[in-house]
Amino acid sequence: MENGNPQVIYSLDKIFNSDKPVLIDFYEPCSASCEKLIPVIKEVKQVMGNRMRVIKIDIGRNKNLVNAYQIKNLPTMMLYQNGKQLWRKSGLASKTEILGTILQKSN
Repeated sequence: MENGNPQVIYSLDKIFNSDKPVLIDFYEPCSASCEKLIPVIKEVKQVMGNRMRVIKIDIGRNKNLVNAYQIKNLPTMMLYQNGKQLWRKSGLASKTEILGTILQKSN
């Protein structure tokens, strides 16, 4: 994904319209909190398998998305399905919290 490319936002909109839940993780590679979340998200993906999608967005390489989605703190996760934002959280979350949220809020 390149900075300043409106095609990127359009592509994300298409992904957000998926009938599967999509977990977006806005992160920064040098952030200790973001690094702590990596294994948690991997575990969530292992449990959910093909029933969901995970997209990681490096804020340093995607400043247009940081502005478009008003990312103020890291990490920030958002859950989308069928074009609707179902959940948003800034900061760390446990595997249990993320899985519970996905199962409760998605179809």
